Amino acid sequence: MDTREQLQNITQLRVVNYRYDDQFAEAAGLPLDQRIDTGVLAQELNHVLPDAVLETGDVILPTGETIPNLLVVNKVRVKLLFEQRAVLVIARSLVRIPPLAAMCTNANSACHHFGVG
Repeated sequence: MDTREQLQNITQLRVVNYRYDDQFAEAAGLPLDQRIDTGVLAQELNHVLPDAVLETGDVILPTGETIPNLLVVNKVRVKLLFEQRAVLVIARSLVRIPPLAAMCTNANSACHHFGVG
């Protein structure tokens, strides 16, 4: 999959606020202030950009409950793609500005002040 296709796919993702399940957060050692986050869901990301998702296998919680084939978002990869997308959007929106000399006329005193025109 090329970069352009990946960037197109990334625009289809929902950015959500989520809270880690308390049992999982405790087992993972997440402090209380890190149990609420914003990002994309690994299950959704896996459909459009599978190389940005890590399969960690089954996770067994201290209660004995199993989370089958836990998927984890590679946040560095996703951040890079969002940054690339932002740069492309900005680059496409820039208007080509003509050289200052082309905008100045002999009657424009500000241009003459700066030695242009």
